[in-house]
Amino acid sequence: MLCFLDVLGVLVQRKVIGMDDVLPLAYEILRVYQNPEVGEYLQFLRGWYEHHQIPREPFHGFLKLAEKISREISRRKGALMRVWRGKETKR
Repeated sequence: MLCFLDVLGVLVQRKVIGMDDVLPLAYEILRVYQNPEVGEYLQFLRGWYEHHQIPREPFHGFLKLAEKISREISRRKGALMRVWRGKETKR
């Protein structure tokens, strides 16, 4: 699962696919990203990579994608809330 999500992240970074292509999977991606066991596994891998002097972050594409989705959802949610509040105050 992490490998698949990592590939998606790399494809977004390289602009092969856009955020609109992956946003339908946002819920699933964020569920994996926010899962405590996944977090523990990634923390373990970071230590393992460091110990073996591997000069990159494990599943970097996935992590950047999840962070980007979080920001995009917050941005869109904020815009929707501003629209909603504007309509509410006009009543």
